[in-house]
Amino acid sequence: MDIEQLRGLIGTAVSYHGMMCCIIEVLEEGPALVLLDRAHGSVQSDRFGDPWREVPNTYVVPVWQRAEQDFHEEFLALEVLDSPCS
Repeated sequence: MDIEQLRGLIGTAVSYHGMMCCIIEVLEEGPALVLLDRAHGSVQSDRFGDPWREVPNTYVVPVWQRAEQDFHEEFLALEVLDSPCS
């Protein structure tokens, strides 16, 4: 699987450890997929440590094991969903 094939996955809805996510980016270094959690967020603090705004959680999922001959177990655990990313 090359970078162009991975880029073709951008916009795909997936389940990642039971969380509904959307593939939003491909990192060439690794390579890895960046997932956006569609249902959960976290509160971001301002520079004084006070709660400021809610931001979505993101996750980075590596594609290859270290040997780059086998897919990473986290990548293999992704389940493609029928629902579109919104």
